[in-house]
Amino acid sequence: MNATCLPLPGATATPRDSAAPYQVHAVVDMAQWDALHAEWQDLSASSPTATVFNTFEWTRACWQHLHARQPAGHRPALWLLAVRQHGRLCALAPLWLHTEHVLGMAVRVARWIGDGPTDYGDLLLAAAPPAAQQAAVNALLDHLLAADAPCQVIDLRECRAESPALAWLRDGLRQRGAYTHEGDDSPCCATATAGGWEAYAERQFSAQRRKGFRREARRLQEAGGISWQTLTTPEQLDGLAPQLARVQAAQACASTGRPGEFNDPVIRPYMDAVLAAGAQRGWLRAYVLRRDGELLAYLIAFAFRDRFYLYNTGHTSESQRWGAGKQVILHGLRCMFDEADAATVDFLRGAYDYKQMLTEHATTNRRLQAARPGAPLAAWCWFTLRPALANNRAQRLLGIARAQGPREVWRRLLWRCGVGR
Repeated sequence: MNATCLPLPGATATPRDSAAPYQVHAVVDMAQWDALHAEWQDLSASSPTATVFNTFEWTRACWQHLHARQPAGHRPALWLLAVRQHGRLCALAPLWLHTEHVLGMAVRVARWIGDGPTDYGDLLLAAAPPAAQQAAVNALLDHLLAADAPCQVIDLRECRAESPALAWLRDGLRQRGAYTHEGDDSPCCATATAGGWEAYAERQFSAQRRKGFRREARRLQEAGGISWQTLTTPEQLDGLAPQLARVQAAQACASTGRPGEFNDPVIRPYMDAVLAAGAQRGWLRAYVLRRDGELLAYLIAFAFRDRFYLYNTGHTSESQRWGAGKQVILHGLRCMFDEADAATVDFLRGAYDYKQMLTEHATTNRRLQAARPGAPLAAWCWFTLRPALANNRAQRLLGIARAQGPREVWRRLLWRCGVGR
């Protein structure tokens, strides 16, 4: 299948064959990205692979606040691939490029724009027959693996296991001769709202556990001054972020090294942006518990399409005696069950005990890595040398080389082999 030539960052794509059924264009600056706004939203509204994490607003917040603000020497390049069929946007691959150095050798890597703070990575594919969707994925892969592509390695973390795009990506990479490796990434837990709250509680919790929940709820109410609120609008967000920061800093598990996302100077602008976007688009569901007006616990979720994403929660150490952390999650769940009777509540990444207690099934995200054919040195650096350097012994030898010079490393290796004893 013919496609367009992959441009280097800063260039504009020009089709190799204007009659080709699919044309792939690389979006490399914010002006081009913003020009896709309306089309991207239309695609998200109908795409079977859409999640809140590959929406226009979420990916833009990731890029603007977490990637584009890195120091100039480490700043990545935007590389968002848009696939069109006869002018109609039919697929998007939200990617960015950065350079990793392995013993002085530079390897150019493509990743999801949301790599790190977001729980699922996936392509956006238009609603179409599977054969047409796979053809669009193949057009993307032709560009990703082209000889003039600006990346040598593709490292896609947290690929959603349930997405049909994952199998098409994996199979297409192998068919094109790319050296690939696929493995487990993070476990994700979820439950369904079908049947309502009472039916869920009956099948999920023992009678003794339900009794314990009711006892904790009574104890919380007896503390006095308790109020619940669901925040969904931009007006209700006014002044909320500092309160969330205070709760995170007062958690029992908080430390000076990690007092929570809302207290982190790098992550805070990103969190503010996704909260604002969620409120603006009607996705936000922030369930907050207060005592005498003071915030004790919260649960931040996003309702997108037929799924609730439970993204962030926190409670103060003081409120633990009333079970506030558990109660705010149960309260939020009940609200979600009442809001939608045919949805999925997604607890996202992390095999925490409370998630396993509250959810009915789990999946495991996948990590898909591939080296472009024709780049054997980059493949060796990424798949052989890089893992070896992560080994503790290799790290110690590198430390010795930096401190005492390579001659000392050779002396120790020869000594280990019996030379010079």
